[in-house]
Amino acid sequence: MRDASPQFHPAWQSKLVVQIYERTRQRKGHSVAVGAVARYLAEATFWVLKKGEPYREPVARPPAGSKSAASSKQGQAPA
Repeated sequence: MRDASPQFHPAWQSKLVVQIYERTRQRKGHSVAVGAVARYLAEATFWVLKKGEPYREPVARPPAGSKSAASSKQGQAPA
């Protein structure tokens, strides 16, 4: 029987595809997570081929709903 949390190669931990798989697997299970990764890879492949550019790993951004220091100051009146 397989381990519930597989150990990936250390370089894979930061990859978006691994994060998509793990996040989806925790909520929906392995089968749905595999489908989510397949869809992500299919869409990424489509855009790479359409644009004719090499694949670039997306930049990390804060989760939706979290506010940065800059956005919280925008709503304040100047002192």
